[in-house]
Amino acid sequence: MIAKQLDVGGFDNNFSYIVVEEKTGEGMVIDPCGDVDLIFRKIKEDKIKLKYIVNTHGHIDHIQGNKKISQATGAKVICHRLDASWVSPDIIVEDGDILRLGDLEVKVIHTPGHTG
Repeated sequence: MIAKQLDVGGFDNNFSYIVVEEKTGEGMVIDPCGDVDLIFRKIKEDKIKLKYIVNTHGHIDHIQGNKKISQATGAKVICHRLDASWVSPDIIVEDGDILRLGDLEVKVIHTPGHTG
């Protein structure tokens, strides 16, 4: 597994993250915001097959890149059930659900408090 932190800035000086399963090149971006072009460059440079866009919560400074990235890559937008009204996800998850990237399993751990 490869995990990269991207300093994407934006109005709240945030970070986005890219997680990739090395064998298949399948990946996810977590909280796409700020400099979405930087996220696109990393996806292209590393030849990532983007499968998911994961939002840790529904605030705009964490979801603003969802639509642009999803439309360009076909990746599915994911969030927890309690933030679904903020995000309009393709896939709603619950605590304990598993997301798969090739052979990599990513377990959802719901940590409420910031929004849902």
